[in-house]
Amino acid sequence: VEEPLTQAERDVVYAVRAMGHQKQPEHKETLKALLERNRPPEVRGAAAASLGRYEDTSPQTLLQLLRTERDAPVRAGAAKGLALLEKKESVPELYRALTDPDPHVRAWAIRGISRVMGHRIAYDAAKPPETQAKVLAELGEYLRRQKLLP
Repeated sequence: VEEPLTQAERDVVYAVRAMGHQKQPEHKETLKALLERNRPPEVRGAAAASLGRYEDTSPQTLLQLLRTERDAPVRAGAAKGLALLEKKESVPELYRALTDPDPHVRAWAIRGISRVMGHRIAYDAAKPPETQAKVLAELGEYLRRQKLLP
């Protein structure tokens, strides 16, 4: 069971979010440094999401976090960052994230796909993925036709 964030840690999360909204170039390296594993997952997730606000962010770091991170807040932050970047190359990993056990990850994954596609996609991130097999199959087929999935 994870401990709740201390007030100081919550303050760091707020500050990290503010850095993302300000989009100051000098903050980008700080945000990257905050992704290190010795930080609380909520701080790391906020840093990942904030990196997505920088247009010149390479999606590779966020894709790697989404693919391999064990902490759900970090995966959700990576998915949010990818959604904000709106890069077509992120779609395969965002599609895979629609089966993530965490609903926040799934919610940001579908938002990311929707933003790349330019329209809303009917997928309920609150429902367990196993109950949406038909929707996922149809979406996968659609994304393949759009040449966004192999």
